[in-house]
Amino acid sequence: MEASNSVIQQTAQRQQRQRSAPNADEPTKAELMDDIRIGLQQAAAGEGRPAHEAFAEIRRKIAGDAHSR
Repeated sequence: MEASNSVIQQTAQRQQRQRSAPNADEPTKAELMDDIRIGLQQAAAGEGRPAHEAFAEIRRKIAGDAHSR
């Protein structure tokens, strides 16, 4: 799961850059290709989890945030 944490950290850093510079360009092709490469390596290594589980977790988090407002 080390690699998935890396992807999460990279995504968070990219989002932070975009928030701090709203007119920032989209991710570069190199950044996107790197993210895809990492994801494919994780899949080949059997890391991660099924998408339906991840989406269910996201829905639970969104529902929890909606209830806290």
